[in-house]
Amino acid sequence: MPDANATKLLESIVARLCHDLIGPVGAVHNGVELVEESGDPAEAEEMMAMVKDSAVQAWGRLAFFRAAFGSGGGQDAWAGRDVQDLLARGLATKRLSFVVSGALADPEYALSLENARLVFGLAMAAGESLPRGGIVTVIAGGDADRPTLAAMAEGERAEIRDEAEAALAGAAPEPRAAHLHLLLTRAKAADRQISAECDGQKAIWKAA
Repeated sequence: MPDANATKLLESIVARLCHDLIGPVGAVHNGVELVEESGDPAEAEEMMAMVKDSAVQAWGRLAFFRAAFGSGGGQDAWAGRDVQDLLARGLATKRLSFVVSGALADPEYALSLENARLVFGLAMAAGESLPRGGIVTVIAGGDADRPTLAAMAEGERAEIRDEAEAALAGAAPEPRAAHLHLLLTRAKAADRQISAECDGQKAIWKAA
Protein backbone atom coordinates (compact mmCIF):
# COMPACT_ATOMS: atom_id res chain seq x y z
CA MET A 1 0.00 0.00 0.00
CA PRO A 2 1.39 3.46 -0.90
CA ASP A 3 2.58 5.60 1.99
CA ALA A 4 -0.25 8.00 2.90
CA ASN A 5 2.06 10.99 3.40
CA ALA A 6 3.82 10.35 0.08
CA THR A 7 0.46 10.16 -1.69
CA LYS A 8 -0.71 13.36 -0.01
CA LEU A 9 2.51 15.11 -1.02
CA LEU A 10 2.11 13.99 -4.62
CA GLU A 11 -1.49 15.22 -4.70
CA SER A 12 -0.47 18.54 -3.18
CA ILE A 13 2.34 19.05 -5.71
CA VAL A 14 0.04 18.35 -8.65
CA ALA A 15 -2.57 20.75 -7.25
CA ARG A 16 0.05 23.44 -6.73
CA LEU A 17 1.45 23.07 -10.24
CA CYS A 18 -2.00 23.31 -11.79
CA HIS A 19 -2.79 26.39 -9.70
CA ASP A 20 0.39 28.17 -10.73
CA LEU A 21 0.05 27.32 -14.42
CA ILE A 22 -3.65 27.92 -14.97
CA GLY A 23 -3.21 31.71 -14.94
CA PRO A 24 -0.79 32.15 -17.85
CA VAL A 25 -2.24 29.20 -19.80
CA GLY A 26 -5.75 30.57 -19.35
CA ALA A 27 -4.56 33.99 -20.51
CA VAL A 28 -3.20 32.43 -23.70
CA HIS A 29 -6.51 30.67 -24.35
CA ASN A 30 -8.60 33.78 -23.68
CA GLY A 31 -6.27 35.94 -25.77
CA VAL A 32 -6.53 33.65 -28.78
CA GLU A 33 -10.33 33.72 -28.55
CA LEU A 34 -10.33 37.53 -28.44
CA VAL A 35 -8.00 37.71 -31.44
CA GLU A 36 -10.31 35.43 -33.40
CA GLU A 37 -13.32 37.60 -32.51
CA SER A 38 -11.63 40.92 -33.16
CA GLY A 39 -12.19 42.65 -36.47
CA ASP A 40 -9.62 45.36 -35.83
CA PRO A 41 -6.09 44.49 -37.05
CA ALA A 42 -4.46 46.92 -34.61
CA GLU A 43 -6.43 45.50 -31.70
CA ALA A 44 -5.64 41.95 -32.77
CA GLU A 45 -1.93 42.76 -32.91
CA GLU A 46 -2.03 44.15 -29.38
CA MET A 47 -3.84 41.05 -28.15
CA MET A 48 -1.32 38.78 -29.84
CA ALA A 49 1.46 40.58 -27.98
CA MET A 50 -0.36 39.81 -24.72
CA VAL A 51 -0.78 36.18 -25.78
CA LYS A 52 2.94 35.96 -26.50
CA ASP A 53 3.80 37.40 -23.06
CA SER A 54 1.52 34.88 -21.35
CA ALA A 55 2.98 32.01 -23.38
CA VAL A 56 6.52 33.04 -22.42
CA GLN A 57 5.46 33.20 -18.77
CA ALA A 58 3.89 29.75 -18.92
CA TRP A 59 6.98 28.33 -20.63
CA GLY A 60 9.24 29.83 -17.99
CA ARG A 61 7.18 28.40 -15.15
CA LEU A 62 7.11 24.97 -16.76
CA ALA A 63 10.89 25.01 -17.15
CA PHE A 64 11.30 26.01 -13.51
CA PHE A 65 8.85 23.43 -12.22
CA ARG A 66 10.52 20.68 -14.24
CA ALA A 67 13.84 21.56 -12.61
CA ALA A 68 12.55 22.21 -9.09
CA PHE A 69 9.88 19.52 -8.79
CA GLY A 70 10.96 16.95 -11.37
CA SER A 71 14.14 15.48 -12.73
CA GLY A 72 16.14 18.69 -12.51
CA GLY A 73 15.76 19.51 -16.19
CA GLY A 74 17.80 16.49 -17.27
CA GLN A 75 21.05 18.00 -15.97
CA ASP A 76 23.56 16.50 -13.55
CA ALA A 77 24.73 19.96 -12.47
CA TRP A 78 23.61 23.56 -12.84
CA ALA A 79 25.93 26.40 -13.78
CA GLY A 80 25.52 29.77 -12.12
CA ARG A 81 24.30 31.40 -15.33
CA ASP A 82 21.65 28.70 -15.79
CA VAL A 83 20.36 29.08 -12.24
CA GLN A 84 20.06 32.84 -12.71
CA ASP A 85 18.29 32.41 -16.03
CA LEU A 86 15.83 29.86 -14.69
CA LEU A 87 14.93 32.00 -11.68
CA ALA A 88 14.35 35.00 -13.93
CA ARG A 89 12.14 33.06 -16.34
CA GLY A 90 10.28 30.94 -13.83
CA LEU A 91 9.79 33.04 -10.70
CA ALA A 92 10.45 36.72 -11.39
CA THR A 93 7.52 39.12 -11.86
CA LYS A 94 7.16 42.86 -12.34
CA ARG A 95 7.39 43.31 -8.58
CA LEU A 96 9.73 40.47 -7.68
CA SER A 97 13.29 40.00 -8.93
CA PHE A 98 15.94 37.35 -8.31
CA VAL A 99 19.72 37.66 -8.22
CA VAL A 100 22.44 35.17 -7.39
CA SER A 101 25.35 35.77 -5.04
CA GLY A 102 28.42 34.04 -3.65
CA ALA A 103 30.09 31.46 -5.86
CA LEU A 104 26.79 31.10 -7.69
CA ALA A 105 27.39 34.55 -9.22
CA ASP A 106 30.19 32.97 -11.27
CA PRO A 107 28.53 31.93 -14.55
CA GLU A 108 30.71 28.81 -14.67
CA TYR A 109 30.18 27.73 -11.07
CA ALA A 110 28.73 24.21 -11.02
CA LEU A 111 26.07 23.33 -8.47
CA SER A 112 25.18 19.67 -8.12
CA LEU A 113 21.66 18.61 -9.07
CA GLU A 114 20.90 17.74 -5.43
CA ASN A 115 21.94 21.21 -4.26
CA ALA A 116 20.34 22.96 -7.21
CA ARG A 117 16.97 21.48 -6.30
CA LEU A 118 17.40 22.77 -2.76
CA VAL A 119 18.32 26.21 -4.10
CA PHE A 120 15.21 26.29 -6.30
CA GLY A 121 13.04 25.35 -3.33
CA LEU A 122 14.64 28.01 -1.14
CA ALA A 123 14.20 30.63 -3.86
CA MET A 124 10.52 29.80 -4.27
CA ALA A 125 9.96 29.95 -0.50
CA ALA A 126 11.80 33.27 -0.25
CA GLY A 127 9.80 34.77 -3.11
CA GLU A 128 6.58 33.91 -1.32
CA SER A 129 7.88 35.73 1.75
CA LEU A 130 7.48 39.03 -0.14
CA PRO A 131 3.73 39.72 -0.58
CA ARG A 132 4.46 43.24 -1.87
CA GLY A 133 7.45 42.30 -3.98
CA GLY A 134 11.14 42.99 -3.56
CA ILE A 135 14.43 41.26 -4.24
CA VAL A 136 15.43 37.69 -3.53
CA THR A 137 19.16 36.99 -3.34
CA VAL A 138 20.00 33.33 -3.84
CA ILE A 139 23.31 32.33 -2.29
CA ALA A 140 25.51 29.29 -2.81
CA GLY A 141 29.22 28.81 -2.19
CA GLY A 142 31.90 27.59 0.16
CA ASP A 143 32.68 23.91 0.53
CA ALA A 144 32.19 22.26 -2.86
CA ASP A 145 30.87 19.05 -1.28
CA ARG A 146 28.52 20.85 1.11
CA PRO A 147 28.09 24.48 0.02
CA THR A 148 26.21 27.12 1.93
CA LEU A 149 22.68 27.32 0.49
CA ALA A 150 20.34 30.21 1.31
CA ALA A 151 17.83 32.67 -0.13
CA MET A 152 17.36 36.15 1.34
CA ALA A 153 14.12 38.00 0.61
CA GLU A 154 14.16 41.76 1.10
CA GLY A 155 11.07 43.90 0.76
CA GLU A 156 8.19 45.64 2.51
CA ARG A 157 6.28 43.47 4.96
CA ALA A 158 8.44 40.42 4.48
CA GLU A 159 6.90 37.45 6.26
CA ILE A 160 6.96 33.73 6.84
CA ARG A 161 3.46 32.73 5.77
CA ASP A 162 1.23 30.62 8.01
CA GLU A 163 1.35 27.60 5.71
CA ALA A 164 5.15 27.87 5.64
CA GLU A 165 5.31 27.94 9.42
CA ALA A 166 3.04 24.91 9.53
CA ALA A 167 5.18 23.00 7.02
CA LEU A 168 8.34 23.77 8.97
CA ALA A 169 6.58 22.56 12.12
CA GLY A 170 5.78 19.21 10.51
CA ALA A 171 2.17 19.67 9.37
CA ALA A 172 0.66 17.36 6.75
CA PRO A 173 1.26 18.38 3.10
CA GLU A 174 -1.24 20.76 1.51
CA PRO A 175 -1.19 22.45 -1.93
CA ARG A 176 -0.11 25.95 -0.90
CA ALA A 177 2.96 24.57 0.84
CA ALA A 178 3.59 21.57 -1.44
CA HIS A 179 6.94 22.97 -2.60
CA LEU A 180 8.03 23.40 1.02
CA HIS A 181 7.17 19.82 1.93
CA LEU A 182 9.17 18.63 -1.07
CA LEU A 183 12.02 20.91 -0.04
CA LEU A 184 11.95 19.50 3.49
CA THR A 185 11.94 15.94 2.15
CA ARG A 186 14.92 16.60 -0.11
CA ALA A 187 16.79 18.44 2.63
CA LYS A 188 16.33 15.48 4.98
CA ALA A 189 17.69 13.13 2.31
CA ALA A 190 20.73 15.39 2.01
CA ASP A 191 21.19 15.47 5.82
CA ARG A 192 20.25 19.14 5.94
CA GLN A 193 17.66 21.14 7.85
CA ILE A 194 15.51 23.95 6.47
CA SER A 195 15.08 27.06 8.61
CA ALA A 196 13.48 30.46 8.12
CA GLU A 197 13.61 33.70 10.05
CA CYS A 198 12.10 37.12 9.41
CA ASP A 199 12.17 40.64 10.87
CA GLY A 200 9.46 42.29 8.76
CA GLN A 201 11.84 43.65 6.14
CA LYS A 202 13.98 40.60 5.44
CA ALA A 203 13.27 36.88 5.42
CA ILE A 204 16.13 34.39 5.27
CA TRP A 205 15.67 30.77 4.25
CA LYS A 206 18.55 28.33 4.75
CA ALA A 207 19.39 24.71 4.10
CA ALA A 208 22.04 24.05 6.76
